[in-house]
Amino acid sequence: SLPMANNEWEQKDFILARKVLCGDNSDNIKGIKGFGDTTWKKLDFNQKCLAKIWVENTSHDCQHIFANSLPTRAKNVILGVKNEDIRLLKKVICFRNIKREDIKLNFGNNNLNEIEKQLQEFGL
Repeated sequence: SLPMANNEWEQKDFILARKVLCGDNSDNIKGIKGFGDTTWKKLDFNQKCLAKIWVENTSHDCQHIFANSLPTRAKNVILGVKNEDIRLLKKVICFRNIKREDIKLNFGNNNLNEIEKQLQEFGL
C-alpha cells in the first residue's frame, strides 16, 4: 500500500512517481537503480510534476522532457530506463480504492471461485 502523505513523502500527488523512481523498502520495491531519495529531494516542484507525468503516461516524449530537466547524472539514469519497466513498477505499486461496503467478505471456507469472482468485479 502507498504511504500517507506526510513530511517524508511530501504531497500525495507525487507518491506514485516517488515510489516508482525511488522504490520503497517497506514494500520491498527496488525502484530505479541510481535514482533514490537523495535525488528526489533535490527535485523542484516542476521536475516532480514532470516525473509524475512520465510515470503516469510512460511515453518516450515524457521521459525525455523529464530527463532533460535534470542534472547530467540523473538525466543519464532516467534515459537508461525502459518505459516497460516503469509500467511494471506501476502495476506492482498501484492499487484500487474499493469501498468497504462493496466488498463481500463472506467467502466461506477457502471458496476460491467466489474469491476470484469478487476480484474480477473490481478488475483485479
